[in-house]
Amino acid sequence: MSPRPPLKKTQQPREDSKRAKSEVRVGRNEVSLEGAVSSLPVTKTLPSGDEVVEFRIVIDRLRSNKPIQSRRLVTDEADEEDSGEVKTRKARREVDSLEIAAWRSRERRMALKLQPGDWVSIQGSVHRRFWTSPRGLASRWQIEAELLKKI
Repeated sequence: MSPRPPLKKTQQPREDSKRAKSEVRVGRNEVSLEGAVSSLPVTKTLPSGDEVVEFRIVIDRLRSNKPIQSRRLVTDEADEEDSGEVKTRKARREVDSLEIAAWRSRERRMALKLQPGDWVSIQGSVHRRFWTSPRGLASRWQIEAELLKKI
């Protein structure tokens, strides 16, 4: 790597170059979600003896904060002539289905009371879980609920 050229008199050092070399940046893994429960909670006991309650939530996917709009249906001319009106239908709803894992005893108890259709607020973090399956190493992404509240 070649050394940096010296700064010209008119140039100022970049803000991040003032940072001490010993300073370490640390990432942040926090999520805040609100959505509808889409599956019954299930308790799983792991080989270690730990218990986890898992369920799924559905969250509408927003596209540039624009509301869902209607789309025109393409119909044949006979239908349009007969009815005299243009047929429309709502745009297809786009959602994300997320798996939630409740590890803490308070959150497990709360999760077991949930029913499909209930709205929840979740504070937590994203985790990738690994395990050995009959086909080899497997993994999946989960949201670990650190705070779970029915809303």
